[in-house]
Amino acid sequence: MGRKLFTDKKEKIVAVCIAGIDEHAQIDYMHALGVWAEKRHFKLIFFTSFSSICMEEKYFDGEMSVYSLINYQMLDALILFVETIKNDATWQQIVAEAEDAGVPVITVDHQIEGCYNILFDYRSAMDKLMQHVIGEHDFERIEYIGGIPNNPASEERLEIFKLVMERNGKTVTADQIHYGYFWAGPTEEVMDEICARPREEMPDAIICGNDAMAIVACRRLKEAGYQVPDDIAITGFDGIREALDHTPSLTTASLNYWAVMDKAFDIIEEISSGKQVPEEYKIDFEVIFGESCGCKNDFEHKDSGEMVQNLYKQIYNNHFFSNRMLAMTASMADSVSLDDAMEKIKPFLESNVAAEKCWICITDPYILDIKALEEGINNTHLNGSGFTDRIRCLIYKNGREYEHNIHFELEEILPEMDKVLDGTEELLLLPLHLQERLIGYLVISFRPWQNDYYQLQSFVNSLSMVLERLKYQVEQKELMESLRDKSMHDPLTGILNRRGFFEQLEEMYEESIKEDKMLSVISLDMDGLKKINDTFGHAVGDIAIADMAGLLEKVCGENMICSRIGGDEFTAAGIVSNEILSHFEERMREALKQCNAADKPYKIDCSIGIFSAKPKDGIQIDDFIRFADAKMYEQKEYHHRLTGYTR
Repeated sequence: MGRKLFTDKKEKIVAVCIAGIDEHAQIDYMHALGVWAEKRHFKLIFFTSFSSICMEEKYFDGEMSVYSLINYQMLDALILFVETIKNDATWQQIVAEAEDAGVPVITVDHQIEGCYNILFDYRSAMDKLMQHVIGEHDFERIEYIGGIPNNPASEERLEIFKLVMERNGKTVTADQIHYGYFWAGPTEEVMDEICARPREEMPDAIICGNDAMAIVACRRLKEAGYQVPDDIAITGFDGIREALDHTPSLTTASLNYWAVMDKAFDIIEEISSGKQVPEEYKIDFEVIFGESCGCKNDFEHKDSGEMVQNLYKQIYNNHFFSNRMLAMTASMADSVSLDDAMEKIKPFLESNVAAEKCWICITDPYILDIKALEEGINNTHLNGSGFTDRIRCLIYKNGREYEHNIHFELEEILPEMDKVLDGTEELLLLPLHLQERLIGYLVISFRPWQNDYYQLQSFVNSLSMVLERLKYQVEQKELMESLRDKSMHDPLTGILNRRGFFEQLEEMYEESIKEDKMLSVISLDMDGLKKINDTFGHAVGDIAIADMAGLLEKVCGENMICSRIGGDEFTAAGIVSNEILSHFEERMREALKQCNAADKPYKIDCSIGIFSAKPKDGIQIDDFIRFADAKMYEQKEYHHRLTGYTR
């Protein structure tokens, strides 16, 4: 096994890959990790998500993106909770990349060749629990609700159930085995089938593969008119908090999370000191006897009044937090830019994120420019294929101080990561995404025992939706403005077209009335374009038209608008001084001379008409165009007599 440990550092950096962090078991693991890391001088970077097996596939893909952020080069070790990730391709990639980088991987509750595996002794705990049910209580008709078919942990527990039953002379038939898939929905269906039987065909006891299924079984039996344990005994497994607080308290098997995490850090320290370390460790469960099988509690039951008060307090806090998230969404709804949105989010970061430090990082660019939008169908960011190499920290909160718009490379994870790790014990990374479309990620300085994970999940989801909505609004606005701009400009020359010219001319007309200023309109028509088209072709004629547009725009400068209103006809207008206007034709002739001096097969020329007046004198917009055209045609007729050119 390859190893790459930064032994020159006083504190080792360990990545923790764990999903479903709103579940109690994962919270207990993270709590134990945080306490041990602080005591033993480890730096932890948690790569986490709120995903679970029942989530929609596209959302699950977005959640799994957080594990692509791991930079193995900065790690001394990685702790992997395979069973929480529930996606073989994801954890297999983590293991493969860690191995390539020489980073040792410590797995929890899942054996992987080449890793250091901390495994749980389900067998002895399930054996002891089953033997208690049969030997101490002498139940005859016993049925089993297992987890996921073909799942190693599920199949091992089922195997022990069968072995203990056979050891005690009890047969096991197919109709005694059910699958609740470790969660409520399928277990409810199983219990509905069991409760539909006649009372005399009901089992004496139901052994459940985990506590969540046991709690559902208790509830369904009560709803069907049965008492637990007087009519039917129930046992669980895993020792989750609800099992111990449940009424009746569950007989279950509990894992010492502190011992598991202590062993993980033992392994890392032994590896770093060069010791030979076994690749497999077993951690025992403790069987806890509760009321659900007819025993007295092995533990002190919490006061029910206190539990109810705590639940109401949590409900109130969650309700208040939900309202805060609605307020955050509403306050950012009319944001016109990311910077504007980040200013509005600051009060919510201070009041709703329990972290001294916080980073909101997004792909760069997140809001795309017009060119990228137009090419968006082939753009990796738009189809959600992954993070960009460059990341933008929209906002960095450090206490009550803020920094904005810090650009950095994705492999750094955070700006100035070395300094961040020097001043922070744990970091928690969560993906920001909408379904499979990646937005970025949120990072907070982290104390596992200080965070409310429901509220953290609500904040992350709200932030993701707000950012995605803002992206849509800004990009749509820019796209509409781009389309409008294109509809107002001539595609050949890039200057205004007829529609664009008259829209802006109307604004100038109103301004000249209001300011009592002179409005000038210039009409320009190319001379000899037909000869260029007939001699060199229309493609060259188009080049000549573009040349003329460029000269007109150059001579008019910033104070006038220029347009091609059709064919070889151009117009310009502006509220300009008489001095500028009086030299216009002179400057235009000089520009034509310089253009024609270039090595081109054709020469360009034009006829010009200029009309200036104050609109308040009763002259309408159409009059300006008509009078300018009349003067231009007078000059064109004169040029025709001199040169014989036709249009």
